[in-house]
Amino acid sequence: MQTLQEQQKQKLQNYLRAEENCQKMKEKIQENLERIKEKQEKQSEEILNEFQNRFEKVSYNKHKLQDEQFYKTDKFKKFKDIQEANKRRLQLEQDIKADDLLHTAFEKKSNLQHQKSEQEKLKFISQNLKELGSLTYSDSFKYKQFFPEEKKKKPEDGDED
Repeated sequence: MQTLQEQQKQKLQNYLRAEENCQKMKEKIQENLERIKEKQEKQSEEILNEFQNRFEKVSYNKHKLQDEQFYKTDKFKKFKDIQEANKRRLQLEQDIKADDLLHTAFEKKSNLQHQKSEQEKLKFISQNLKELGSLTYSDSFKYKQFFPEEKKKKPEDGDED
């Protein structure tokens, strides 16, 4: 019986070893697959980058050729003329706006000066009215003697002597 048990034990050990070997082989295969996958991804990225570079070069050359052909045409000359006309129009619009702003500023300045002079006149008149109000009857009589034609008018020049 021991031989049968030994045989079974040995078979079991062989089976376990085979299973371990299988597991190791599986892991190695998985690692190899991952490495192969990474290599393929790198290669595909390199191929894609190379393709994009070539495409960009071809596209650049195509556009460069189209641009060169465009510059030789009358359309380009017309385009340049239109651009120049637009620049001149924009410059004129800016000049007009600047003139309007200057005119507005000048008007505001003159209005302020006018208001200031009006305020000074009103201040002068009010000062004269205060001085006239402080005159006594005898002073006003003297004033009327010196300026008989202004009996009904109030003095505007400030001549109260």
